[in-house]
Amino acid sequence: VRNHADAEDTAADTFCQMLAARVDPDTIEQPRAYLSTIARRLIFDRHRRSKLENAYLERLTLLPEAVAPSPEEQLQLIEALVAID
Repeated sequence: VRNHADAEDTAADTFCQMLAARVDPDTIEQPRAYLSTIARRLIFDRHRRSKLENAYLERLTLLPEAVAPSPEEQLQLIEALVAID
């Protein structure tokens, strides 16, 4: 990850996913590999969402101001793109 805050978020999200999966930690044969697999997937997903959002924002800059969506509409569209992704 690129910064300390993203690393902290990834670590927290990793443990949240593990808890949500309701896996008994004692049954995990290789806990480090298990956690790093979850973390890698989260990092990949975050990167993919970021690329999608950046592509959308780039396209918005090409629109004339009169046709560009409001900030509220932009947020709704980004949330819709993330949900679709």
